[in-house]
This record gives sequence, C-alpha cells and structure tokens, in this order.
Amino acid sequence: MKKMNLELGAEKFHELFSKVHCGPEPDPHKPLAKPLRPSDPDVVRTTDGILTKNQVTNNVTFTAKIHEEPNALLDSLLGNQISTANQRLYQEVIKEESDGMIVTYWSFMLDEVTAAHTVLRMVKSQKVQDNDEIRIQVLSVNEEKELEDITLPSPFPTAAKNFQLLLNEGTIILEPLSLGQTSFTFIAQASLGVPKEKKDSTPSRISSSFSGLRRSTTKKSFIQRATSFGFSTGPDLAKIGFGVIKAEELFNKIASMLYDRFKKEDVIDKRMKEDFVAFVLNAPALTPPEEDLIKKSLDLAKELSMAKREVGTVREPVETFFHRSDEGAGWAKSVAKIHIPAINFFAELWLLDAFEWKANHKGDAIFDVIKNVDGTRAMQYSRSISLPGGFQDRLFQAWMTWAIINEGGCRTFVIAFAPLAEYGGTQHPVAGTEKMMLASSFGVHIVKEVTDHTCEWTRAQRVDLNIAALPASMLDFLAKQQLAQSNVLQDKHMRNGKEVDREGRDALAAIMIEERGTPLMEDQVEVFDRCLSLLGDGDEQGWKALKSPSPDVEMKIKYFPPKNGERSIGTGKAVGVIDCTAEEVAAWVMDYTGNERMRLDAEEGNLARLEVRHLKRLNENTVATIKHMPIIFDNREAIARVIWKSDEVGVIIAVESVDLDVDYGASFRKTRAHTKGLWKLKNLNDLNGVHQCHATLIHWVDAGGNVPVWLANSKITNILESVQDAIQLFRQDEKIDTATAKDFHTTLTSWQGEEYSKEDDALLQRVRDKFEESLKVEGPLEHRRSSFLRNLLDRRKHAGWRQLKSPDVFVKMEVIFEEGGSTSAVGRATTVVDATILDCAAWELTRMTRQRLKEHRKVGGLERKVVKLTDHSHIYYYARDFGVTGFAPREWLTKCVWKVLDENTMIVGFEDITDDNFPPGAGKDYVRGSSGALWKYERLPEIEGVPQTSVTYCQQADLKGFIPKAVMNSRASKYLLTVSRMRKNFDRSSDIDAGRRAVLVQSILREDLVSSDLGDSALEQFEDLFEDKPHSERPTTPFGMADSMVYASILGGHAWGRTSVNFCAGLEDVAAFIWDFGSRANMEISRDIERTFEEGEDRGFRKFVTGRHELSSKYGAHHRDRTFASEMSLTRVDTDTIILRYSPVGGEKKNVRRSTVKARGSIAKRNTGTVDAKETVAIKLRRMGKRTICLDYACDLAVGSSVSRKASQALVDQRLAEIAETSIYFQRLLPLSDYTPEDGKALGQDLLWKVGRSKKKRIARLKDAFTKSRALRELSDAHPYILAMMIPALRGNLNLSRTVRTKLVCLSEVEAIQIGKNLIFCLKSKKLISAGVDQWRVQNRAVKELMEEHEWFQPMTVVLGKGVVKAAAWGLMWRVVVEAVLSMSDLITDILVLKEYWEGGEATLLFRNLTLASLLVSVALQLLVVLIQNRKKRVSKMLKEVGIVLLGMKSPWDAFKVASGAEREKDAEFDPMMEMTVSKCIEMFAESLPGIMIQLSSIIKSLNTEGGTISHVAITSLFLSTFTTGFVSATISYDLDTDPTYREQVPDFYGYIPDSKRKRSILFLTMMNMAAVQALLKSLLVVTLGSIDPMYAWLYLLADLIFYFGYKVLRRDFTTWMPFYGVLGFAVSFLVRFCVKLIADYTATIHFRHPKELGGLYFSMNSISPFVGMVVLLTLMEEGTFNDITTEVLTNVTVFLGAALLTLTSAFFLLIKEKFRRTFYSVRTGIQQTQISFLRGEDEEKAAVFVNHTSHWYPIKDKVEKWVQSGWHRWEVEKPEWFNDDFKCDVPEHMKPKRRKSRQRGAADIEPDKNATPVRRGSFLVNALAKKPNNVAPAANRSTKIDIEAFKREIIKGGSVF
Repeated sequence: MKKMNLELGAEKFHELFSKVHCGPEPDPHKPLAKPLRPSDPDVVRTTDGILTKNQVTNNVTFTAKIHEEPNALLDSLLGNQISTANQRLYQEVIKEESDGMIVTYWSFMLDEVTAAHTVLRMVKSQKVQDNDEIRIQVLSVNEEKELEDITLPSPFPTAAKNFQLLLNEGTIILEPLSLGQTSFTFIAQASLGVPKEKKDSTPSRISSSFSGLRRSTTKKSFIQRATSFGFSTGPDLAKIGFGVIKAEELFNKIASMLYDRFKKEDVIDKRMKEDFVAFVLNAPALTPPEEDLIKKSLDLAKELSMAKREVGTVREPVETFFHRSDEGAGWAKSVAKIHIPAINFFAELWLLDAFEWKANHKGDAIFDVIKNVDGTRAMQYSRSISLPGGFQDRLFQAWMTWAIINEGGCRTFVIAFAPLAEYGGTQHPVAGTEKMMLASSFGVHIVKEVTDHTCEWTRAQRVDLNIAALPASMLDFLAKQQLAQSNVLQDKHMRNGKEVDREGRDALAAIMIEERGTPLMEDQVEVFDRCLSLLGDGDEQGWKALKSPSPDVEMKIKYFPPKNGERSIGTGKAVGVIDCTAEEVAAWVMDYTGNERMRLDAEEGNLARLEVRHLKRLNENTVATIKHMPIIFDNREAIARVIWKSDEVGVIIAVESVDLDVDYGASFRKTRAHTKGLWKLKNLNDLNGVHQCHATLIHWVDAGGNVPVWLANSKITNILESVQDAIQLFRQDEKIDTATAKDFHTTLTSWQGEEYSKEDDALLQRVRDKFEESLKVEGPLEHRRSSFLRNLLDRRKHAGWRQLKSPDVFVKMEVIFEEGGSTSAVGRATTVVDATILDCAAWELTRMTRQRLKEHRKVGGLERKVVKLTDHSHIYYYARDFGVTGFAPREWLTKCVWKVLDENTMIVGFEDITDDNFPPGAGKDYVRGSSGALWKYERLPEIEGVPQTSVTYCQQADLKGFIPKAVMNSRASKYLLTVSRMRKNFDRSSDIDAGRRAVLVQSILREDLVSSDLGDSALEQFEDLFEDKPHSERPTTPFGMADSMVYASILGGHAWGRTSVNFCAGLEDVAAFIWDFGSRANMEISRDIERTFEEGEDRGFRKFVTGRHELSSKYGAHHRDRTFASEMSLTRVDTDTIILRYSPVGGEKKNVRRSTVKARGSIAKRNTGTVDAKETVAIKLRRMGKRTICLDYACDLAVGSSVSRKASQALVDQRLAEIAETSIYFQRLLPLSDYTPEDGKALGQDLLWKVGRSKKKRIARLKDAFTKSRALRELSDAHPYILAMMIPALRGNLNLSRTVRTKLVCLSEVEAIQIGKNLIFCLKSKKLISAGVDQWRVQNRAVKELMEEHEWFQPMTVVLGKGVVKAAAWGLMWRVVVEAVLSMSDLITDILVLKEYWEGGEATLLFRNLTLASLLVSVALQLLVVLIQNRKKRVSKMLKEVGIVLLGMKSPWDAFKVASGAEREKDAEFDPMMEMTVSKCIEMFAESLPGIMIQLSSIIKSLNTEGGTISHVAITSLFLSTFTTGFVSATISYDLDTDPTYREQVPDFYGYIPDSKRKRSILFLTMMNMAAVQALLKSLLVVTLGSIDPMYAWLYLLADLIFYFGYKVLRRDFTTWMPFYGVLGFAVSFLVRFCVKLIADYTATIHFRHPKELGGLYFSMNSISPFVGMVVLLTLMEEGTFNDITTEVLTNVTVFLGAALLTLTSAFFLLIKEKFRRTFYSVRTGIQQTQISFLRGEDEEKAAVFVNHTSHWYPIKDKVEKWVQSGWHRWEVEKPEWFNDDFKCDVPEHMKPKRRKSRQRGAADIEPDKNATPVRRGSFLVNALAKKPNNVAPAANRSTKIDIEAFKREIIKGGSVF
C-alpha cells in the first residue's frame, strides 16, 4: 500500500467520518481501502473517509486517520485500558496465550443507552512490516470453552441495552502518514446478535452491570446469525430484536471512537505550522501573476493609511478604520499587536486547512482548501455562507498567495487574496457549488515583525455579496464585520503586558546601541537645538528645590524669561539614578503606547493615547494624548515629536509639540497644550553587578486655556514623576542588597587579624561591662498577670529579669533595671538563628541596604547615614519622626565596633559619641537621644546540616525630652523586634523539621515495629478514650474540616475532648511529626511555654516528655502554669494504622531522666513554680487512601480542682486546635499540582479559622497562608496578583461591580482588586453562595480561566464565600444608626410626654403612671441584660455599661459597637449583634408598643373631652414609637430572609426579597410601613374598645386568642416544633403560640407566615383583621358613644390606614419574587411542612426532621427509619457537613443501625443493611438514525425587500469569510 500524503488537496480528513464498504469477498491480507487521490475514479470523495464501489455482504472495511505514530498505536492496541476522555471506548486484554496471541475485549458506547461488545483474538508477536506498514492478523473466537473461565469487565454501568458484534477473520493495517499520523484500516467479516435471556443464577466472579448480557461471544449465543443482518451503504435496515442498526452508522461511530481516543488536533496543527515554517525558506519563487497581486495589495495598504478611525476604538487592543475608495468601494482595516513571533502568526493565517480553522467553520456546507496550485505558492480557498430572507447561499472562492518583504528594516509577511476568477491558471472544481451564487472578496494581511516574539498585524478587506438590492451601508457593515476575527486572534495570543513591554524595550535598546553615532536628519537637529536650550548655561544657579514625593528623585524648578508670548511657567527638573542602562530607559520613554503605560493611562481616566503610525521613523515617534481634566476645564490635548540620539555616553531624547490633526475616532471638548522636554541619560559604572544610569529630565509644559500659571507651576512635580516611574520599573533592590551583604560578609572574614585601637577596645570593654553584668543576673521573674499600673509601680522593687510578652514565639524578651543607674530599662532578646555568625553580623551591620532603608522610612525614619572608620568600626547616624503632634523628631549618633573573640563567639558594641560632622540637631528641630547596645553571637552545633547561632541582643535607649520613663519602658518589646526580624530572615525551620522527620519515618517503616498484641491493646485503649461522653458539646471555635466534641466537669479541673479530621499526608509522616515532640513546628502550633523531652537513651518508640502550659481564666483569676509529664509511646497496629499515646507519669520518673529543654524563644531552662497536671492522650492515624489519612484524637485532662469549668474547657479547645493546626501544617506542604477540590475546601476552612468577624484577622491569615503554603506560593508565582484579588474578597466590603474581561495572564493589580470586589457583590445578589460564585466566574474572565486551570479554586471560594457572608454586615451600619436614632428620639419624646402628664395633675395620672412603668420596665430589663452580659468582667466595666443604660444611651452605644465591627469580648455571654437585638426587642415590647397604646388612649380621651387639646409631643411620640416598632419588625424579617443558610436549607420559604439592590431598599421601607400600620390599627382597635368599655377590649383579646388556639387544635397543629414533651411540652407550646400570636398582631412580622408558626392564610387574615374590626366597630357603634369630633377622627384615621395598608400590601406583593406569593395564602400546617420537607428534600433537608417534635414526623416514621438505616454507613464514610454529633444525638437510638467494634476504624462502625434494595436500571430502545439532509431549495436571486437587522445578525453569526 502506498503512503498517504497529507499535502494532497483532495484528501479530506476533517473530524473523522468513516464509511462501511461492501463488495466481493476480500483478501484478508489486502486492504480494500485506498488513499484518496483526485485521479482515482473508483473513489467516492468524502470528508475524511474512504468508500469503494464493491458490494459484498457481511464484509466490512473502514479507515480512520489516527494522530499517533504506528508503533505507539500498535502498543496501545495490544495493551490494556484504552478509553476515551468521555469513556465511550474501552479495551482490555483478558487472556494471553502461549502461542503469542492475545484475546482482547472491546466495548463501544454508541449512545447513552446502547453498547456494542466484541472479543478479538489478535496475533501479538507476528507483526508483518512491509514498506513501513504494520499488519495485525485478527482471528475468530468461535469456541465457547475458550471464554468460559474469563470474567469480562463492565466499563459502562449506565448502559441498559447491549448487543454483541462478531468481527473475525480480518486484518488491521497501520500505515504511517505525514506529521506523525497513522492510517488505521480494519478489514473483517461481521456478524451481529443479541444476548440470551438471563436466567436466575449466580453471577460470575465479576458480575456485569449490563442487564441480561451474556459474555460468551460464540455463534450459539446469538439469536440471529450474521446472514440475517445485511451491511450496505444504502437505506437497508435490519431488525435485531430490540431496535434497528444501520451498518454504515455503526462503524462510523466505532471509527470515530478510535479517532477520539488518539485525537491530538492541536499537536497536528503545531506540527503542520512547523513544517510550513521550514517550507517558507525553500518556497518556489513568485510567478508574475503572484507578484502583481502582492504589489496591488501593498498599494492598497498604502492607500488605506489615511483611513478614518472607527468610533470608540482608540483604546481598543484592535484599532479599526474604514475607507471609501474613489470607485465607491468600502474598505475596512484593522491594526493589532500580536504577541507571538511574526512567522508563527503568518503560518497560522495561511494554513486554512488546520483543524483549528476547520472547527470554526464546522457548520459551513463547503469549506475547501487546495494548496500549491499549479506548483506555485498559491492556494485555492472555497467557503460558503448562508443568507437570510430566502437568498441563495453564497460561495466565496479566492486565489491567495504570500510573500516576504522588508519594510522599514523589519521583516514583513504579506498574504494577498483576490477572487478566483482573476487567476489565469487551473481552477479546481468544488462539489456541491452548483446551486450557489458567487460572492467576492479582496484584501491583504500584513504581518510586520516588531521583536522576536511580537508582531504588528494589519488587515484590510472588502466584500461583495453580489446582491443588487443590498444598500451600500450594508456592504460597509459586511466589510467591517470581517474584522471581527482580528479581535479573536489578538485576544487568543495576548500575553502578559509587562513581559511583552520588556521584549519591546530590549529590542529597541539593542537598536540604540547599534545606531550609536548615527547623525540626525536636519529637521530633527532643529528640534534638539530648541530642547537643549532648556539646559540654560548648564549651571545650577536659579534652580529652586521642590518637595519630591520620593527620596530617590531630586526635583527643582527654574523660571526662564518667556519667549514669543509664552506665559511665565516654570521649567521642572528631576534627577535620579536608575538600575539599568541608559538605552533601556530610553526604550521605555519611546514605548509610549506600551501595554502597561496604556493600562495606567486608562485607569487615570484619560481619553486617548496613541502613536501616529504614518509619521513613525526608526528614531522618532509622533505621539498624541488627551488628558482628562476636572469639569471646569477642557480636556487637554498634547501632540509631540519624540526623537532619540545615542552615543557612547548614553542617550538623549528630545520632546517637542507639533501642530498636527490626529484622528481619535470621536470628537472631544479639548484645548491644545504645548510641551518641550529633554531626557539626558548617562551610563554609570555597575553597582554590585547591576547596570546604573544617571537620568535627568527637564520639562516645560503649558496647559493653555484658562489654567492659571500658579496652578500649572504647582503641578510640575506630577510631570517630573516620570523619573520615579522609571526608577520603580527597573528597581533591582534585592539583587543589589544581596551583593552588598555578600561584600560585607567578605569584609568581615578579611579583617580578623587586624589590630584594634585603644579607643575601639575601650568602647567594647565599656559596652561589655555595662551589659554583661546584666547578663549575669539569674532568676527571671514570672510574668505577672496584673494591671498595667501595678506592673509599672512594682518593677523597680525586684532584682532580676522580667519576662515580656514576645510577639515571636521563638524570641525571648526580658527587661531589667540597673541598680542606682539609669531610669531606662535594659532590654534583652535571645533566640537561635539558622545561619552562621558572620551571616547574622553582616545582616545587622549592613544598615544601608535598600530594604533596610525602606523599613526605616516606613516607621517614620527621616535620615540614615553610615560612615566607615575602619574594617571593624563605623559611625551610625539616624533620625526618626514618631508622628506624634508636639513631639519633636529624635536623632541618634553612635559608634559601632565589632570583634571576633574566638572561632565560636563574636560581639558588636554600640555607644553614644559626639562628632563635629554631626552636630546635635543638625540645623533642624531634632532632639539628640542616647542609645547603647551589645550583640553577642555564639556558634551552636549544626542541626540537619543547617548552621545554628545563638543571638543575644541587649539595648538601653533614652529618647530624652519630657517622656515618662514608664511609658518608654513599657514599649521595650518594640525595640527588640530586630532580633525577630533577623530570625525570620534566615529561618529554615521547615528544612530542619523535614530532615528530622525523614529519619523518624525510616524508623517507623521498620517491619518489626508492627505488633498485633500491642496493637489490639492500643486500639482498645483508644476506643475507650474516644467514646463520646454524656453532655459533651461542640468546641468554642471548631475547625470546619474536623468533627469535634468537648466535655468539662461542672466542678472544674477535669476535661475531655476528641476530634477527627481527614487531610492529605503520608501516614508515617504525620506519626513522625507528632513523635518529634520538640520540633519547631510543634512548638509553634502548641501554646506550651516550654517542652522537655528525653534524649540519648534508646528505648524504642517510648520516651518521657513534659510540657508547660499557661492556663488562662475565664473569670479573671490568676492560675499558675500547669506542667504535664507523660510517657509517650508509638504502636504500629498494621501497615495502615498507627496509635500514639501519652500516659501520665509520677514525679520520681521526671527527676531521673536526661532531658533537653525547648522553651519559647529560649534555649535556657526557666524557673519552675508550676502545678503538676495529668493528661491521657490517644491518637489514631489511619490511611484512608493513596494520599489521605484520618487523624482521630482524644484527650482526658486533670488540671486541678481549683480551675473553673470554662478554663478547663478552654484548655481542651486548645488541644483540639493543635490537631487542626497539624492538618493545616500538612495541607500547606502540598504542591499545587496535587491539589484537589477537597483540598480547596480545606484551604478555605484554613483561611477562615479563628478569624471571627474581624476583617483584619482574615487578611492577616490570608497573607500568612500565602507565605507558608507551598501551593499558594506556586500559584502566586504563576499569577502575581492572586493575593491582591483575594484581599478585597475576604475583606467583604460591598462595592459597585464592574465586569473585568482581561485574561488571567494579562491581569493587572488594579483589575485583580476589582475582581475581588466583584465577588462580594455577586454573593449578595444571589440566593445561594454557589450561585454567587458561579456568577463571579462568568462575570470575570480571569476567574473563569483560573477555575478551569485549578479545579480546587471554586470549592475554596464557595467555602470562603460562606464565611464572608456569615460575618458580613452589608447595609447594617445605616440600619443600626437609623434604629438608634429612632430609639433615642422615642425615649426623649416619652420623657417629654411623661413631663406633660406629670403637669396634667389627676386627669393624666393614669397615663403618667403607665408611661413611667413602661420606661422603668424597659430600663430594668436592659439592666438585667447588661448584668448577664458583663457578669464575668471587672466591676469598672459593668458600672460603665450600667451608666450607659441609665443615661438612655444604650441604643446608640450598641449601634456603634455593631457598626464598627466589634467582636464578642472574651468574657461576654453573647456578641454585640445579639446584645443589640435583645435590647431592641425589649424596647419594642416594653416601651414602643405600650407607648403606642398609652398615646392613643390619651389622644382619644382628649378628643372626647370638651375643650381637650391634643399634645404635639404626644403625636410625635406616637409616630416615633410606631415607626420604631415597624423598623425592628422589618429588620427581623429582612435579616432572616436574606440569610444564605436559611435560603439554602429552605428555598421554598426564604428568598422572597429580590436580588436587586434598589428593589431591596424599596421593599424594606414597604415592610417597615406595613408593620407600623399594623401596629397602629391593632392598637387603635383595642384602645377604642377600651375607651367604650374596658371589658370589651378584654373580651375581644380573649376571643381572638380562643379562636386562634381553637384553629390550631382543630388542625392538629397546636404542638410546636420544639422537641419538648409531657407537661413541659404543653406549656412550651402554649407559651410559644401565645408569643408568636402577640408579636404578629402588633408587628406583622413577615416571618411568622411560616407553616410552623401562624401559617400563610391565617397570617394574611390576621393582618387585615384589625382594619375589618375597626370598620365593624365604627359601623355598629351607637350614636353618642363618642362626640362628633372623636368619631370623625376615628373614621378618617381608619380609612387612611386602610388605604395605606392596601397600597403597601399591593406594593409588597409586586416587589417580592412571584413564586413566594403562594406562601401568604398557604393552608399547610407545621406537621405537613415537616413531612413534605423530608419527603421532597435531599439528605441535608431530611436530616432536619429530627430537630422537630416527634409528632411532626410520626406518621412517616417508617420512611424516616428506613432512610436512616440505609444511609448511615455511607454517611460515616462520606462525612457530610450535616452528619455531625448534633445530628447523631437527635436520632433516636432504636433507629440507628447496630454498632460493632472495628479494628480498622477504631470507633463504632455500622453494619450494612443486607435487605437494601439494589437500584434497578430501566431499558430504552436503540435508535441509530441517519442525519437528514436539508432539502429546502434556495430561493431565486431577485430584487426584494431586505431585513437589514436579520442580515446583520446572520453575518455576525457566520463570522469572517477569511
């Protein structure tokens, strides 16, 4: 067989489409299929198939092109587990025979419900190779006994209908093709059948999931023989018992599956481009017709250089233009920067037969490419498009060719195309074009090479559809639409803007070096002469200093005499040093439209920024910009020539305005500005290997118009900031600082033998005498937990070091006071640094590095200087402004001397000096302070190959001036933080711990460590300790991924806890981590003050350990530290289980063992004075899979009877938190490539843990995770602005949303921040968190790409979203402020009314007493809340809160705490939000509602009294009380309905509030007014009845309650959902029903329409009943009951309130979501709701059934029990969030499956339900219908009315013609 040539235009392999071949009995070794060739008359040409005209029954031949080499394909065919991405093809070797043959099983999933199976015997060893062709012989499998012992796999569990296909006596031929492809041809005899009926028998060893399929493929197992199934290419179909199969389509699908299995279309396209790039270098020469076409195209491009810019494209990445030629033809043009090499992009444009292009034109009836026409470069291209309105389809046929030219010194590729009719050579016919009408297109592609990796693409084109009735505007639109592809390709290849800009700068810098000394053109020389005049005489006279915004840039201004009518505007000058060459800076200046500069310009809001291309030269650009100005000024337009000149010294750039009209594509209100400037860039010597250049910018700008001169001069610094921008862009601080430290390190090693002067030795001696005396003081005092003032008063009374609270757990900080010396304390900090002595000293002594200077300025540093004296001494001067008003800046001047005492010790001393070069004050208002310090470095033994140095730092500083010493000394720890910074700079804790852990892992892996006897004992002890205790509860701060419970005894002193958590880690790694008791990670995770562990004695995996823990008190008591002494052991139960235990030991064992002490921040043993405590701990580690373990932990603590229950529980909480931190530690070790969605959820829980509602804590934990997590570091390295995106997302502030369409690789920091803000808006606007995250993904392209690249990112975001929404207070601030204002106003008016009642005498005595009583009850209840909330706090704190209540400031105080984000305080009973809610409810029911009743009674009495007057204060108080009630009611309903948790759990009830922000605000006001109207109506009805006769009011209220309770009883809905039983249950139900009824009567709280409360219909009727009652009352009321005025007022008020109620109710129902309206007239009861929720809900909704009273689900108890029994085991394994200890406690014991002890799980496992009914699958008919052709005939081309809009839609849908 001959090889197939891909380059032949007749061969069509697009989207595999194979054919079945029928004909005579074939030779099994000779293929029927032949390659497609245009000259072969026996071949019917198809898309990608082969079809002969032979007709033989039962023989099949099909061919597929495979994207794989023949040998690799052969290995796959003879191997195992061939499966496509969507698992539609499965192949497995099921038997290997000794004669070199194999038996393989194949299964093809033809559609969702149909599978075909076959078994083939193939020759494995005998490969026939002839002319690179590989043949495999296929033999029949026709003996049933051959397969009787074979169990076949079942790869498609969803298939319901199967048939067997017998393919035998055939050949597989593999023939190599170009581009690494293979022609796969299969020739065989075929038979088809269906399986026998399945009998009730025991299934095979591996039972098939195909119902009724029998695995034997013998001929006896078929119902129909092969002769009854005919294969043909026609419409002949044969029935096979359960459907029909068309033979042709069957094998098309099988061939398609083979194609899909090896599909690598992108790889083939890449190879095709590589081949074409090589072909370009040896392409045939252009023919004369081709040269004419190229020339014509270039002339066209030149003509189109003056085309008009399209509106709105000046800032688009693809600029578009339009031009109408003299002949009237419309030409569209686009220009875009493409971020790939020019030749690669040229190849992509030319290779129209690539798979990528074919996929874009898959729906076209004709898409044909014929290359190398007549042996030339030319190509014939044909494509059809469909037109609307009954028009014939149009056919575009083009003649295309290409050429390479040189344009402006750049290699340029040109592709020209014209109608095929203009080609005089061979024109190949294309099938199917007979009924199409020709259209035409002419155009050109010009790809200009800009850099090695970027190019500029210009495209011009016009299109003619050959429709006479089509208006010219439509033709113009069609031409412009062809450019849409430009945006697609530009976006496809867009790369990171900074990287592209750097490539462009490098290329231009290289040109500048090559062009050094090249003379300027005459007009350019003139520009340079005018710009050089800005230098003046070259001296510095006349230049005045300006305040520079950066310390790196010096700025000045000078006023030159104005010329030629110029205004007296100053000329600015900026000078700085930049970390790069002069050519690089010049290239940046010339890159005016670089990606980053364009982005920054757009962010500033400027309107335009562009280059005028047709004026561009090699060393000159003409640029234009329009700057946005404030509304009082016109926008400013500036157009300038920018010219560069280079020489050996550097580069000079001249900038001068030019008078030119620029096409911006739109008109702007603008005024022309004028500018003149000069960049002078001079190369300097390298600094530590980094290029340096000196930059001077001199610039003059006249903004023109009405901008005042003084304003223009004041803004000159903004123009000069370009120098700072360049410094920031090219900054290489890290590289320079590293080299500086290295040089200083070299200096330290070179002077060790140098002699010291007497002065230096004396200085060191004085410093050592001062501070080493302090070091000798022993016996550090315990850290006192007393007040700040007491500590200040007592410090001077004690000798010895006083320990300070250190911010760094590995740095110990202390202070001491000199006896009889300075009043300033001496501070000392000690730590161990993972570096050598010289490394530590070099880090401290190199104080002039850029990083240290940056840190210095960050804390208010003003000046910093170092003067070198010798190689071992220098003078150090620095000044600092503390930022305190009235506090003068301080300065220090010290001399530093360092000396190596021996090979293991080095000291550095600092002492105050005086120097004439640094006079006190330095001419400024500085106060000279004093300071002395001693650094001592001592070498320690290496740990795991990491050098160790003990660092001790002592310092005594005095700020001088009038500063209390106590205040300065109290901040001593701040001055010692430099030790912590040094430690963190060299920290290699992870390497040290990993090395130690690796050694331990090897020991744990020993086989002799496994012991079944010890393992059983250890498991039994673990299970006993892990078993839940009665009355256990959840921890205070549970970790989201852990299942935890704690218990603390009531009397205190004893506590228990257990937790389980799954995470990714190695079993032995975690065991080694826990065993390494003294590791740094363990020290950091735990809160132990010090840890002691046995060392040096080989006792196997048993050792004694001691931990000292600080015990905190919840009640302000002072506890001594607790010491836990334990024996630690490790037992390996089996290969997948390890048990670790801590058992308490006696004091005699503690005192005899050798030990090493690891204390926080110290290596020295500290004083004891602790209390012994005991702990029993058991830890079980289980391997759950290849990469997951489960850590089960249980502990039992005895800390002493004097300890409170809360303190004991807090200690257990800390122990469980350590386990959570352990899982986080290992989670953060995972690489990015190993992350899964479960890891994403764990990361989300990590970021939310222990942060509460605090935004600062959330951000701090996020930054910490990005520092310590390996995966996040890798993600940040790949996408630098991920952290910037996550910060606003976790901050949770609600901002306006703005779609960001930028690609992930091109994302800027500003765009990343906006994306993070968008998440909050999306979360708020959606009902479910997951829906909000989906909206965020769709809205922001970068997020979509990120989630596609990392599947774990979306589940992580969902977890974070839940945490953010839970802690968010969106709209809360204005609500609490409004509520506070209403409450305060209500209180004030109540007091004023009380004053009026008091003055009213006996007539108002009742109202006075009632008002006073309501106020006193309200205050008393609020005082009770305050006492409960603050009962554990200091008396002063409680008195403060009591005073706030008595002053009536409780409401604003609560509002302030909530609005400011205050968290729950340490000893508080509930958080500020709950405290405010309780206070509001008290005010509403004890003050507002009684106030409404009292004021209404007073008003009615006054109206009904002759001569009575109505107080305006009473009216005001009435309305304020009413609206306060309405506001509280609306707030409760709003918060409940918008809670994401409620919306997710009960979506049928919660969610009626719309997502629109505007609608939400309107609806809230509506609800508030509805509640206010309800309160007024109900109160008015009761008061009116009471005014007639108090008995009427009581009878009405009693009747209302009797009717309500009767309604509930009759509907069997009296029992509330709360699970209380017996007499208590009846009392609770009565009380709850009564309270709900009372609240709903007076507030109309929407939530109470819930079926478990009032119910929808009753709630609605209850809401209108007061109005109906008032109408009935006024109607039936006898004449004379009230006077006429009172009756009229009551009538008018009732009508008004009724109208208001109707209006508000209508608005409410219009605003809420439509599907929730039914909840307002539902008659569903609470019991019905519970049962429906269970029957219709998912597992999570079903689980909520047990929180209800048993009577609510008793009718369906059998279904509930069955659900529990069938799912319990699965829940134990999957551990869904709702399957927690609360749920397990709620489930009745008789419903739980029986428990059994499990060796593997350790806890109780569940026996599976043997009676569980298996899931049965349905069956479906098999349908394989051929695709029907489109038989609609095209309409004739005639003049008709055209739907232009439809035409445009169709054109846009069809895309570009070329």
